[in-house]
Amino acid sequence: MRDPMQSKAKIGQAVMFALVTASIFHNTGINNQGDLEGKIDPSTSMFNQKQQLFTAAMEMFGGLYFMTMNAFMGNFFNAILLFQAERPVFLRE
Repeated sequence: MRDPMQSKAKIGQAVMFALVTASIFHNTGINNQGDLEGKIDPSTSMFNQKQQLFTAAMEMFGGLYFMTMNAFMGNFFNAILLFQAERPVFLRE
């Protein structure tokens, strides 16, 4: 049976985390017209343009990595708590 208080807490936690993540990664990656090339200043040298493109791509990949690790850890810690609750059954058997 589900615990209504725990369900509300998890939903609130997910909403707050989504807001924090959105505020951190708001203006990164492909968030403008012209794809990643829109973040490049064409008046600079070719080396600087490549650096700017690499930085924009790494911002986007950093956000994806952060969200993936958060999803993994959230599910991982729920599984760890389940093992802790089942420890007496394991020891008895």
